[in-house]
Formats: sequence, structure tokens, C-alpha cells
Amino acid sequence: MLTLIDHDQGTFISSYDPDGHLLSGVQTNGSNSRTPGYNYDLLGRLGCEQTAAPTISWNGACSAGSTLLQNTYDTTFPGIQGSTDFPIGHLTQSVATTYFPDSTSAIVTQQVQTDQRGRTVAAKMQLGLLSAWNVSTSLPIYQIAQSYNDADLPTTSLTSGRG
Repeated sequence: MLTLIDHDQGTFISSYDPDGHLLSGVQTNGSNSRTPGYNYDLLGRLGCEQTAAPTISWNGACSAGSTLLQNTYDTTFPGIQGSTDFPIGHLTQSVATTYFPDSTSAIVTQQVQTDQRGRTVAAKMQLGLLSAWNVSTSLPIYQIAQSYNDADLPTTSLTSGRG
């Protein structure tokens, strides 16, 4: 689909890369216009969602506008690569940003650790709030540790709400 005309939502015009991945989708409704853009790495994995059409890069990095979502693959964050973390081929970090009309923003960061079979063994999520929200105590870092049996069935899950 290249163009969609919706009489309530406006006109949507999409562009794609040679591999068929959505690059940008312009939404026009009267005098309002939005152009979310998407950038992918060489393996076709979403690297960035941003508020403008992207400049294509090999690693899917954000290149224009404000970053809405930045994904990182193959990089060790919570473990020691090759010893307690085997990140190759896996999403290891995702940072999502929400922008508010008053020019402030909030951030959610998620990190994942995998074992040799590619199963998630540890994950953590941290929320970054606006100081204007007057939250006096910092929010916890949410964590989970997971173990599996030989049939790849979860056997133990430990969760916590502190860093």
C-alpha cells in the first residue's frame, strides 16, 4: 500500500526500502502532518523509530527528528558476553521515549540477557519520569530472572522491583 485516503483520519502515504520494510508514513489531515520514520539494520531488524523520514544506515541508527524507539541487538548489557550472556542475534536493549506537548519526555529502558539457547534468562526495565511530575522517590527497576529445564520449559522465575 502506497497511499490510503481516510476521510476521518486524513491521507497516509507510505514509502518502503528495496526489502519491503516501511521507511516512512506521512499522515496529513488538514494543516496537520506527521512523518514517522523507521530505520533497519543490515539484517532487517528495526533499529529506530523516529519523527522524521530516515537516512538509511547499515546499523539502523536514528538519523533525523526525535527518537521514539531505539533498539540495540547483539550487545551485552547485563551480563558478560559468552559467559553469562549470549546476545548475538537477539534484541538486547530497547529505549522508548514519549514526548509531551510541553516539550518534556519520559523514557522506558528495557534490557535482556539470553542463554546459549537464546532463551531470556534475565530482563530489566527502568522508567525515567519527568521531574515536573514531582515523584519524590525514584521508581524501582523491575527485574526478572528465569531458568529452564531441558525441555525449554520455565522452572523458576524471580522478580523484583528494586535495582
